[in-house]
Amino acid sequence: MPSERLKNKPAASNGSDRLFSPLQVLVVDDVPAIRRMLCQMLQALGVRPPIHESGDGLEAWKALQERSMTWLSVTSTCPA
Repeated sequence: MPSERLKNKPAASNGSDRLFSPLQVLVVDDVPAIRRMLCQMLQALGVRPPIHESGDGLEAWKALQERSMTWLSVTSTCPA
Protein backbone atom coordinates (compact mmCIF):
# COMPACT_ATOMS: atom_id res chain seq x y z
CA MET A 1 0.00 0.00 0.00
CA PRO A 2 1.31 3.47 -0.77
CA SER A 3 0.48 4.82 2.69
CA GLU A 4 2.57 2.07 4.32
CA ARG A 5 5.57 2.98 2.17
CA LEU A 6 5.25 6.63 3.14
CA LYS A 7 5.08 5.83 6.86
CA ASN A 8 8.29 3.82 6.81
CA LYS A 9 10.21 5.98 4.38
CA PRO A 10 12.59 8.58 5.87
CA ALA A 11 11.75 12.16 5.05
CA ALA A 12 13.40 13.29 1.84
CA SER A 13 15.79 16.19 2.10
CA ASN A 14 14.49 19.24 0.30
CA GLY A 15 17.96 20.75 0.12
CA SER A 16 17.43 23.08 3.09
CA ASP A 17 20.25 21.35 5.00
CA ARG A 18 22.77 22.53 2.44
CA LEU A 19 21.09 25.88 1.90
CA PHE A 20 20.71 27.01 5.52
CA SER A 21 23.51 25.21 7.35
CA PRO A 22 26.23 27.85 6.77
CA LEU A 23 24.07 30.74 8.01
CA GLN A 24 25.11 32.83 11.00
CA VAL A 25 21.77 34.00 12.40
CA LEU A 26 21.07 36.57 15.12
CA VAL A 27 17.55 36.67 16.59
CA VAL A 28 16.81 39.88 18.53
CA ASP A 29 13.72 40.21 20.70
CA ASP A 30 13.19 41.44 24.26
CA VAL A 31 10.77 38.56 24.99
CA PRO A 32 12.68 35.31 25.68
CA ALA A 33 9.73 33.10 24.66
CA ILE A 34 9.55 34.81 21.25
CA ARG A 35 13.32 34.34 20.75
CA ARG A 36 13.02 30.64 21.60
CA MET A 37 10.06 30.21 19.24
CA LEU A 38 11.89 31.94 16.38
CA CYS A 39 14.99 29.81 16.97
CA GLN A 40 12.87 26.64 16.96
CA MET A 41 11.16 27.72 13.74
CA LEU A 42 14.50 28.44 12.09
CA GLN A 43 15.85 25.04 13.14
CA ALA A 44 12.71 23.36 11.76
CA LEU A 45 13.43 25.11 8.46
CA GLY A 46 16.93 23.69 8.42
CA VAL A 47 19.05 26.42 10.01
CA ARG A 48 21.72 24.70 12.09
CA PRO A 49 22.95 25.89 15.48
CA PRO A 50 24.40 28.00 16.76
CA ILE A 51 21.61 30.52 16.32
CA HIS A 52 22.70 33.59 18.25
CA GLU A 53 20.23 35.49 20.43
CA SER A 54 20.08 38.99 21.87
CA GLY A 55 17.53 40.51 24.24
CA ASP A 56 17.95 44.16 23.26
CA GLY A 57 19.51 46.49 20.74
CA LEU A 58 22.73 47.09 22.68
CA GLU A 59 23.31 43.37 23.16
CA ALA A 60 22.62 42.82 19.45
CA TRP A 61 25.08 45.57 18.48
CA LYS A 62 27.79 43.95 20.62
CA ALA A 63 27.09 40.55 19.04
CA LEU A 64 27.38 42.09 15.57
CA GLN A 65 30.74 43.63 16.52
CA GLU A 66 32.04 40.20 17.59
CA ARG A 67 30.99 38.17 14.56
CA SER A 68 29.63 38.52 11.07
CA MET A 69 25.99 37.52 10.66
CA THR A 70 24.37 36.27 7.50
CA TRP A 71 20.82 36.94 8.63
CA LEU A 72 19.24 39.12 11.31
CA SER A 73 15.72 38.91 12.76
CA VAL A 74 14.74 41.92 14.88
CA THR A 75 11.45 42.82 16.53
CA SER A 76 10.18 46.26 15.68
CA THR A 77 9.53 47.22 19.31
CA CYS A 78 12.78 46.03 20.91
CA PRO A 79 14.20 48.53 23.41
CA ALA A 80 17.58 50.08 22.66
